[in-house]
Amino acid sequence: MGTVKRRSAHVGKLVRDLGERGVDVRPRRIEGWTHEHLGPLAGTLYARQLEHFAALATLAASGRSADLVALRLAARGFACERLLDAIRGQMGLAEGESISALPRLDTTTGPSGDEGFAFIEDAAREIDGVAGQVPLPVVHFVEALRRNARRHAGALEESPELIFQTATINALLLAASQCPYDLRALTAVMGFDPSLVPVEAMDGFEGLLARGEFADEVIAAYRSSSPSELAEAALLLRTAVAEGFAADGRLSPEDMDWLAAVFSPAMVVIVKLYLQSDVSSIGSQAALGTGGGHNGSW
Repeated sequence: MGTVKRRSAHVGKLVRDLGERGVDVRPRRIEGWTHEHLGPLAGTLYARQLEHFAALATLAASGRSADLVALRLAARGFACERLLDAIRGQMGLAEGESISALPRLDTTTGPSGDEGFAFIEDAAREIDGVAGQVPLPVVHFVEALRRNARRHAGALEESPELIFQTATINALLLAASQCPYDLRALTAVMGFDPSLVPVEAMDGFEGLLARGEFADEVIAAYRSSSPSELAEAALLLRTAVAEGFAADGRLSPEDMDWLAAVFSPAMVVIVKLYLQSDVSSIGSQAALGTGGGHNGSW
């Protein structure tokens, strides 16, 4: 039996089995998705292929960008060959281009770290001025972070603005491969109860960042992560975002899917570092932002 006939028979079986599930899909749509590299990865089990194409039938409305469909698939844990290029495209990265890293900074206590920390503080203050330069889901995300800061202001006994500013500084420290100093503010703006951050969490982050290569590894992840590990990370991150912003109720499912997929390479690095470390004392919510595990691509 020739390759074309085998492929045609396989598509026909998919159409019939999807129909039995109540999913009406024409053979040409499946062939089109496959041509756009939105189909399941080679070697995917048949049952998982059915789930993948059923999700595609829901997400791939006429005229919708194939890249955005790839991102929304990833947020549901479905990997496709288009995924990494779609993520890079949303980041505005040309072929062969890498994301920009923050410079190596000295943020230690004492006079030697004053200049580095001042750089981080200045960058944090500039967040409000970039609204027109970033994708709309990011703008919506920052607005939701601020609402979470207001929600947890009483628990932290700080003003919402100070909580947001502190969380931003700590996030930028992470981006510069430096250890954050206030995980409670970060936890609060992500929508979780800051009182759940264990004392050991800070020691755990110091262990994760001990090599000082976090930013370099994130850059590499945006360049070469596999679709399967990106999809697992996106699903993990999507679960965390949905949980953390459930009380907010104003971040749309589309925004959450976009954020989870676009930032999944960073999540790949965080999970790998976590699994390679001895920080078992960190609770899953504080360490990874979710109570769920992973499926083994790492």
